[in-house]
Amino acid sequence: MTLALTGYKLHAVHLPYRRPVRWAGHQESGLDVMILSLESAGGLVGIGEAPVRLNWNAATLKSLAVVTEEIFMPRLLGQDLADEAKVTRFLRYVREHALAKSMIDSAVWDLRAKAAGLPLHEYLGGAAEVPVAWTVTRAEPKVMIAEAEDMVGRHGFTSLKIKVGQGFATDREVLAGIRAAVGPKVAFSADANRNYAADEVGPFTEMLAEFGVKVAEDPTELRADDSFAVARAASKLPLLVDNTCRSLEEAKGFLARGADAISVKVPKTGIADSREIIRRAGETGAAIHIGLGAASSLGAVAALGLAGALAPHPDGLPSEESFFLQFSREYVAEPLTVEDGMVRLPDTALDEWIDWDQVRDLAP
Repeated sequence: MTLALTGYKLHAVHLPYRRPVRWAGHQESGLDVMILSLESAGGLVGIGEAPVRLNWNAATLKSLAVVTEEIFMPRLLGQDLADEAKVTRFLRYVREHALAKSMIDSAVWDLRAKAAGLPLHEYLGGAAEVPVAWTVTRAEPKVMIAEAEDMVGRHGFTSLKIKVGQGFATDREVLAGIRAAVGPKVAFSADANRNYAADEVGPFTEMLAEFGVKVAEDPTELRADDSFAVARAASKLPLLVDNTCRSLEEAKGFLARGADAISVKVPKTGIADSREIIRRAGETGAAIHIGLGAASSLGAVAALGLAGALAPHPDGLPSEESFFLQFSREYVAEPLTVEDGMVRLPDTALDEWIDWDQVRDLAP
């Protein structure tokens, strides 16, 4: 079956949070989201989403729309989107604009799933129910501890990603408090967002190990050069590479140097390149963590579809893509929920899951 692209539509929305969220470089009270709808000659529709954060992907709603409409769509209209190899070659040919490429790639894969009569997660080989972790973002220790206890109690999370990097003393207070609050059975990963120096990797990861942290994400600036071997040798835990691994080519570099684990995020590498990173990690024995893209319920489906298809790994952990719980309003009929640490993905097509009245109401 051919899927010639005949048209597209872009819809911008702003989704408010239940409370402000503080990241490493900024704080936000809501999220700008771009929704892409691709239409095929047979009347089928595929949906992709882009979470737009200037500090994360150097894009705004306006710039993303211009890039999509002027660079990508003129070259994709009329093309057969069922041809996976051809579409992937084209997206890789354009070196920049990772967020736009991810949004387009997600919509293309959803269109293929629609043509196959399958929900996206099933088309990607994933299960309908997927375990997820909760990310405890930076705040005062007492706030982080209370949040961790609340989310484990309310949603049954069995794994937490804890944002550290606030200094050894504060990180120790946070980790000790959360461990005491949630008990010994909840798995921990810790993300320092590169906030420590290279010579601090050893003592920092030793401290993490005291509290049962399973992997250390970006404890310092990790590069796919000789310094990576030094960081791995110093670390008392497997290292998870995220910030400096933003493309398939960068992932290849880290895997070639023996990376323990790679964080894969759909907003960074789309679906096709994410699947290729996963395949290559399988060859080297590295773990794959489906990281925090911090997307809405709809945007989380692609990531969770990939997560649900992963083979078990000793250094593996549940996907971090549970950020949809932060939103007070969304644009799908029934937003995703988490019960007993699991999320159940929709069995309907993404375009049918969208509440288009909400899309109009949430327009910025």
